[in-house]
Amino acid sequence: YRDTWEFGLAADGGFHEFFGLEELLLRRCRLIIISDAGCNNGKFEFGALADTIRLVRERHGIEFLDLDHDQPVDLHRLKRHAESLRQDQHHICMRVRYPEGFPVQGPAEGMVVYAQMSLTGDEELDLQQFRKVNPNFPDEPTTNQSYDENQVESFRQLGQHVGIKVCQRAPLRARDR
Repeated sequence: YRDTWEFGLAADGGFHEFFGLEELLLRRCRLIIISDAGCNNGKFEFGALADTIRLVRERHGIEFLDLDHDQPVDLHRLKRHAESLRQDQHHICMRVRYPEGFPVQGPAEGMVVYAQMSLTGDEELDLQQFRKVNPNFPDEPTTNQSYDENQVESFRQLGQHVGIKVCQRAPLRARDR
């Protein structure tokens, strides 16, 4: 049924890995956008992403590379600065290289856009103020399921902000190689 895909596929993780990324990679998608809304408290930064990269490399020989160089992806721009609890940017783009002999036909490479719920300082004033009053935002633990109206609106607003920034800045056309 691969020949009938006209728009896109959506996946949700939780079975083999957190994002549902493995299943999209096995379909050799040209462009995959990951939204990571997990808690990034500085203790295990990119733990779910690192686990997924390791899993697909070990199981399928799929590599994640820097956009411009044949080297591993550098995630330093997504690390939080301890003093400000901000990041340099909300997302990063990386190439996916499929191994020769991969069982599904398609391009030799694709692109993954990895976006995090994060603050960089370019958000609207009310969102920055919410963070000052709620220093754990947006890293609320998943055990807290009782959000008030202000929390819900702040998460919605941040998600929209991050999505807009990804669409403005990410090169959303995967290159055929």
